[in-house]
Amino acid sequence: MKKIVTVIIGMGLVIGAGVGVNAMKNNGDDNSVVVTNKVEQTSTATPKKDEATKTIDVEKAKEIALQYVDGEIEEVERKSKDGRTIYKIEVDTRDDDDFDVYVDGQTGEVLNKKKSELVKVTREEAKKIALKEVPGKIEEIELDEEDGFYKYEVEIEADNGKEVELKISAQTGEILKMEWDN
Repeated sequence: MKKIVTVIIGMGLVIGAGVGVNAMKNNGDDNSVVVTNKVEQTSTATPKKDEATKTIDVEKAKEIALQYVDGEIEEVERKSKDGRTIYKIEVDTRDDDDFDVYVDGQTGEVLNKKKSELVKVTREEAKKIALKEVPGKIEEIELDEEDGFYKYEVEIEADNGKEVELKISAQTGEILKMEWDN
């Protein structure tokens, strides 16, 4: 009798652990796939038959993104949220900035605004703003996008020899943050 109870408890522990590990792997409704340069379409989710027939493939999403903004695709991420497939396609533009294009997986519609509508401050203007705040030599400047908000990240070697990074709003020119290296 003790052996049977021990075996049953052991089986329950093994099954419970398997369910727990699987739940940790699939924690939430965000079934995303990140692929860099070589785009392969894989998914841990089993799409519904109706959804699978209506979803555009990765290659079509890339084609739509490149029609929207000129450049080279760096990364593609396929997400499923609320039963909708969204492709986030990071494009390295000709001016060495990254731009994320969001494409609806069912309709092929581009969901975000054009970069030109969101970026009002030019790279040169951002340099002038940064150097006015901290005189020195610009080491690097990059336009960064996060959740549809654009900012320039400017690294300067100040005249006093210290390094500083400034974050400047690409829409208003406002200095958002300044960090000095120790």
